[in-house]
Amino acid sequence: MVSVAVLVDLANSDVYRGLHRPNPPLIGARLDSLLAVVSQAVASWIGVGAIELKYRLYDGWFREDGRGTELYDMVRGWLSQRYPTRRPGYRLFVDVAAAPAASPSMRLIHTFRTAEGLPRAATTFAMGTPPLCASLVACPVDALRGWLKGRCPLERGCAVETAHVLSHTYQKLVDTAIAADAVWYASTGHALAIVSSDEDMIPALITARSFGVRTAWVAHTETVRPPYDATVAASGVECLAC
Repeated sequence: MVSVAVLVDLANSDVYRGLHRPNPPLIGARLDSLLAVVSQAVASWIGVGAIELKYRLYDGWFREDGRGTELYDMVRGWLSQRYPTRRPGYRLFVDVAAAPAASPSMRLIHTFRTAEGLPRAATTFAMGTPPLCASLVACPVDALRGWLKGRCPLERGCAVETAHVLSHTYQKLVDTAIAADAVWYASTGHALAIVSSDEDMIPALITARSFGVRTAWVAHTETVRPPYDATVAASGVECLAC
């Protein structure tokens, strides 16, 4: 039996896309759909013979105190009812990636985080008012520029800061967890598929392929964009579109 480790970056999938109020049936239906499409693609890629697909689902699952997020509870509850299961040609095992595959007792907490203010990514604004603006006299872009500087832009003496009115959530340790697991599975002889459109996965894929196992990058397209196309092709990593 061929054993394939399928590592899924849920934040780079369609499972959560466009959802403002996730609920278990909706999350579950989208998750089932994703697993069905990916499983068919991976099974066709592997070819003949009995196949065992070992899925690990990655996200920011835990808060600082170790409590699982609402999405963690939804996903884990759904998986416990639906998997493992068998389909024609392959068996399907699915679990959340709560700890490194090489050290299953070492649960990674504080992978879901909340921070005040705007994300730290650098943002650059074009100067002046956008030419297509419908309110050239009072364009709100100017106010947005002010908030990005950290304070209320309307009153010079206002004590309100961006951090007082805005917050954002983000995940931590997830990309490195996927990369570490990819290398570990490859080192133990598993064929490997990483499901993500994030180009940060390329080093992990190339490293996994160096162990001599079949390795696939599963994304929305099987065409890798330049300048990474030549590197991925030279490494022997195969690309599957889902």
